[in-house]
Amino acid sequence: MSKANTNQSDFHKDMNRIMVQLVPELESKFAATPMAYNRWKEIDETMDNGDPCFILSEENNGPRQDYIYMKKRKDLRAGYYHLLTQEAYVEVYYRLLRQAPPILPCCGNSGTRNVCTRKEFKKVKTIIYNRVIAKEPNDITAARFAHLSTVSVNGRNAAFGKAMYLPTLTTTLLLSTFTY
Repeated sequence: MSKANTNQSDFHKDMNRIMVQLVPELESKFAATPMAYNRWKEIDETMDNGDPCFILSEENNGPRQDYIYMKKRKDLRAGYYHLLTQEAYVEVYYRLLRQAPPILPCCGNSGTRNVCTRKEFKKVKTIIYNRVIAKEPNDITAARFAHLSTVSVNGRNAAFGKAMYLPTLTTTLLLSTFTY
């Protein structure tokens, strides 16, 4: 189901190390980058070994391997979400945002752990954000999807701008030919 992470690049090793330092629950084969699975598990499914993908729990009873605890959030129930569910990455993303290093070194409080640079943090945040919006748990596909979304938004905006400009230009040209 997953490609082996035995030949990880130095980049992926660094990203995995930083991800675990920022959100310790990510120390799991199911969260390691590059993630490459066929599909997200639904919370009412079970894993191949019979473990549930969601464990209802109103209280955080400590860490569980391959799961992350999330308090109730809007439509998401409180409990432990397996790291192969997309819902788990909603919590990962919120936790990650709380761990952001200060913009300037002098601005952080003395209790903040500096586990990475802002540049490294931004890379990890991008990986996690892509997982939140991706249709499947595959980091390469998720990065491509995010890139295409950005390109298409800019393309749509450019096309919209051209659509607004061309009629004005055409009208101006036509009027200028008849004014003499």
